[in-house]
Amino acid sequence: MMDYKLENKKTYDLYAQKFDEKFRDHFQQFVKKEADIFVDTLRGKEIVDVGSGSGNHAQYFQGKGFQVLCVDFSKPMLKLCQEKGLKTKLMDIEEWELPENSADGIWAYACLLHLPKNKIKKVIDNFRKTLKTEGILALFVKEGVGEKFETNEKYPGTKRLFVYFNDTEVRELFASDFEILHSSHTKIKNKYIFLNYIMRLKLP
Repeated sequence: MMDYKLENKKTYDLYAQKFDEKFRDHFQQFVKKEADIFVDTLRGKEIVDVGSGSGNHAQYFQGKGFQVLCVDFSKPMLKLCQEKGLKTKLMDIEEWELPENSADGIWAYACLLHLPKNKIKKVIDNFRKTLKTEGILALFVKEGVGEKFETNEKYPGTKRLFVYFNDTEVRELFASDFEILHSSHTKIKNKYIFLNYIMRLKLP
Protein backbone atom coordinates (compact mmCIF):
# COMPACT_ATOMS: atom_id res chain seq x y z
CA MET A 1 0.00 0.00 0.00
CA MET A 2 1.20 3.53 -0.76
CA ASP A 3 2.43 5.44 2.30
CA TYR A 4 -0.82 7.22 3.18
CA LYS A 5 0.77 9.31 5.91
CA LEU A 6 3.54 10.62 3.67
CA GLU A 7 1.12 11.43 0.84
CA ASN A 8 -1.39 13.19 3.11
CA LYS A 9 1.31 15.23 4.82
CA LYS A 10 2.85 16.23 1.49
CA THR A 11 -0.48 17.70 0.36
CA TYR A 12 -1.05 19.77 3.49
CA ASP A 13 2.56 20.94 3.66
CA LEU A 14 2.57 22.10 0.05
CA TYR A 15 -0.84 23.75 0.02
CA ALA A 16 -1.25 25.02 3.60
CA GLN A 17 -2.07 28.56 2.50
CA LYS A 18 -4.62 27.37 -0.05
CA PHE A 19 -6.38 25.19 2.54
CA ASP A 20 -6.38 28.11 4.98
CA GLU A 21 -8.20 30.29 2.46
CA LYS A 22 -10.65 27.53 1.55
CA PHE A 23 -11.67 26.68 5.10
CA ARG A 24 -11.99 30.26 6.34
CA ASP A 25 -15.36 30.60 4.61
CA HIS A 26 -16.17 26.90 5.01
CA PHE A 27 -16.35 27.24 8.79
CA GLN A 28 -18.91 30.05 8.78
CA GLN A 29 -21.07 28.33 6.20
CA PHE A 30 -20.92 24.67 7.23
CA VAL A 31 -19.39 24.22 10.69
CA LYS A 32 -20.28 27.11 13.01
CA LYS A 33 -23.66 25.70 14.04
CA GLU A 34 -22.05 22.47 15.29
CA ALA A 35 -19.19 24.41 16.89
CA ASP A 36 -21.70 26.40 18.97
CA ILE A 37 -23.42 23.21 20.13
CA PHE A 38 -20.00 21.82 21.11
CA VAL A 39 -18.97 24.81 23.24
CA ASP A 40 -22.39 25.04 24.87
CA THR A 41 -21.98 21.42 26.00
CA LEU A 42 -18.49 21.81 27.49
CA ARG A 43 -18.06 21.91 31.28
CA GLY A 44 -14.63 23.58 31.18
CA LYS A 45 -12.39 25.73 29.01
CA GLU A 46 -9.65 23.36 27.74
CA ILE A 47 -10.07 22.30 24.08
CA VAL A 48 -7.77 20.20 21.91
CA ASP A 49 -8.30 20.70 18.18
CA VAL A 50 -7.00 17.45 16.65
CA GLY A 51 -5.99 17.80 13.01
CA SER A 52 -6.39 21.53 13.42
CA GLY A 53 -5.04 22.48 10.01
CA SER A 54 -4.45 26.23 9.83
CA GLY A 55 -6.50 26.92 12.95
CA ASN A 56 -9.66 28.55 11.63
CA HIS A 57 -11.86 26.54 13.98
CA ALA A 58 -9.51 26.99 16.95
CA GLN A 59 -9.42 30.74 16.34
CA TYR A 60 -13.20 30.84 16.73
CA PHE A 61 -13.05 28.90 20.02
CA GLN A 62 -10.26 31.09 21.37
CA GLY A 63 -12.30 34.16 20.49
CA LYS A 64 -15.04 32.79 22.74
CA GLY A 65 -12.67 32.56 25.69
CA PHE A 66 -11.56 28.93 25.46
CA GLN A 67 -7.97 27.73 25.86
CA VAL A 68 -7.22 25.84 22.67
CA LEU A 69 -4.31 23.60 21.67
CA CYS A 70 -3.92 23.05 17.93
CA VAL A 71 -2.51 19.61 17.10
CA ASP A 72 -1.40 18.71 13.59
CA PHE A 73 1.39 16.83 11.81
CA SER A 74 2.02 19.60 9.27
CA LYS A 75 4.55 22.26 10.27
CA PRO A 76 3.31 24.77 7.64
CA MET A 77 -0.23 24.38 8.98
CA LEU A 78 0.89 24.97 12.55
CA LYS A 79 2.88 28.02 11.45
CA LEU A 80 -0.40 29.50 10.22
CA CYS A 81 -1.98 28.66 13.59
CA GLN A 82 0.85 30.47 15.37
CA GLU A 83 0.32 33.52 13.17
CA LYS A 84 -3.27 33.56 14.45
CA GLY A 85 -1.99 33.63 18.04
CA LEU A 86 -2.82 29.99 18.75
CA LYS A 87 -0.94 27.48 20.89
CA THR A 88 0.33 24.51 18.86
CA LYS A 89 1.79 21.02 19.16
CA LEU A 90 3.36 19.09 16.28
CA MET A 91 1.97 15.57 16.65
CA ASP A 92 0.93 12.60 14.56
CA ILE A 93 -2.50 11.37 15.65
CA GLU A 94 -1.14 7.81 15.64
CA GLU A 95 1.74 8.75 17.95
CA TRP A 96 -0.29 10.33 20.72
CA GLU A 97 1.58 12.47 23.26
CA LEU A 98 -1.14 14.33 25.16
CA PRO A 99 -1.48 13.83 28.94
CA GLU A 100 -4.40 11.93 30.41
CA ASN A 101 -7.38 13.83 31.83
CA SER A 102 -6.17 17.10 30.36
CA ALA A 103 -9.00 18.25 28.05
CA ASP A 104 -12.60 19.25 28.62
CA GLY A 105 -13.28 18.83 24.91
CA ILE A 106 -11.71 17.34 21.79
CA TRP A 107 -12.65 18.89 18.47
CA ALA A 108 -11.99 16.30 15.74
CA TYR A 109 -13.12 17.84 12.47
CA ALA A 110 -12.21 15.46 9.62
CA CYS A 111 -9.19 14.15 11.54
CA LEU A 112 -10.26 10.55 10.78
CA LEU A 113 -10.71 11.44 7.11
CA HIS A 114 -7.26 10.19 6.12
CA LEU A 115 -6.73 7.44 8.70
CA PRO A 116 -7.16 3.75 7.76
CA LYS A 117 -10.00 2.15 9.69
CA ASN A 118 -7.73 -0.48 11.22
CA LYS A 119 -5.95 2.36 13.10
CA ILE A 120 -9.06 4.02 14.53
CA LYS A 121 -9.64 1.99 17.71
CA LYS A 122 -6.31 3.11 19.14
CA VAL A 123 -7.14 6.74 18.37
CA ILE A 124 -10.52 6.43 20.11
CA ASP A 125 -8.77 5.00 23.15
CA ASN A 126 -6.41 7.98 23.21
CA PHE A 127 -9.35 10.39 22.95
CA ARG A 128 -10.89 8.65 25.95
CA LYS A 129 -7.71 8.89 28.03
CA THR A 130 -7.14 12.57 27.25
CA LEU A 131 -10.64 13.74 28.09
CA LYS A 132 -11.58 14.67 31.65
CA THR A 133 -14.57 13.03 33.36
CA GLU A 134 -17.62 13.41 31.10
CA GLY A 135 -15.51 15.28 28.56
CA ILE A 136 -16.96 16.11 25.16
CA LEU A 137 -15.84 14.84 21.76
CA ALA A 138 -16.99 16.55 18.56
CA LEU A 139 -16.44 14.22 15.61
CA PHE A 140 -16.98 14.88 11.91
CA VAL A 141 -16.54 12.24 9.20
CA LYS A 142 -17.33 11.98 5.51
CA GLU A 143 -20.25 9.77 4.56
CA GLY A 144 -19.59 6.98 2.08
CA VAL A 145 -18.05 3.55 1.63
CA GLY A 146 -14.47 2.31 1.66
CA GLU A 147 -11.06 3.96 1.67
CA LYS A 148 -9.05 5.01 -1.38
CA PHE A 149 -6.41 7.41 -2.67
CA GLU A 150 -7.82 10.39 -4.51
CA THR A 151 -6.36 13.31 -6.46
CA ASN A 152 -7.70 16.85 -6.78
CA GLU A 153 -6.84 19.22 -9.60
CA LYS A 154 -6.67 22.07 -7.07
CA TYR A 155 -3.65 20.40 -5.46
CA PRO A 156 -1.54 19.14 -8.38
CA GLY A 157 1.18 16.59 -7.78
CA THR A 158 -0.46 15.15 -4.67
CA LYS A 159 -2.91 12.48 -3.59
CA ARG A 160 -4.60 11.74 -0.29
CA LEU A 161 -6.15 8.70 1.32
CA PHE A 162 -9.86 9.30 1.95
CA VAL A 163 -11.75 7.11 4.42
CA TYR A 164 -15.57 7.02 4.43
CA PHE A 165 -18.12 6.05 7.08
CA ASN A 166 -21.82 5.45 7.58
CA ASP A 167 -23.83 6.36 10.67
CA THR A 168 -24.15 2.80 11.98
CA GLU A 169 -20.41 2.30 11.69
CA VAL A 170 -19.62 5.43 13.70
CA ARG A 171 -22.09 4.56 16.43
CA GLU A 172 -20.64 1.05 16.77
CA LEU A 173 -17.06 2.31 16.88
CA PHE A 174 -17.74 4.77 19.72
CA ALA A 175 -20.51 2.96 21.62
CA SER A 176 -18.37 1.46 24.38
CA ASP A 177 -16.77 4.74 25.42
CA PHE A 178 -19.11 7.56 24.40
CA GLU A 179 -22.76 8.58 24.60
CA ILE A 180 -23.98 10.52 21.56
CA LEU A 181 -25.72 13.72 22.63
CA HIS A 182 -26.29 15.21 19.18
CA SER A 183 -25.98 14.03 15.60
CA SER A 184 -26.68 15.65 12.26
CA HIS A 185 -25.45 15.74 8.69
CA THR A 186 -24.25 18.58 6.52
CA LYS A 187 -24.40 18.60 2.74
CA ILE A 188 -21.34 20.42 1.39
CA LYS A 189 -22.14 22.20 -1.89
CA ASN A 190 -24.11 19.16 -3.13
CA LYS A 191 -20.82 17.28 -3.48
CA TYR A 192 -20.61 15.20 -0.31
CA ILE A 193 -22.08 14.82 3.17
CA PHE A 194 -20.43 15.16 6.56
CA LEU A 195 -21.80 13.18 9.51
CA ASN A 196 -21.56 15.26 12.68
CA TYR A 197 -21.55 14.02 16.28
CA ILE A 198 -21.27 15.59 19.72
CA MET A 199 -20.48 12.86 22.26
CA ARG A 200 -19.90 12.70 26.01
CA LEU A 201 -17.38 10.37 27.57
CA LYS A 202 -19.17 7.70 29.60
CA LEU A 203 -18.38 7.37 33.28
CA PRO A 204 -16.17 4.35 34.04
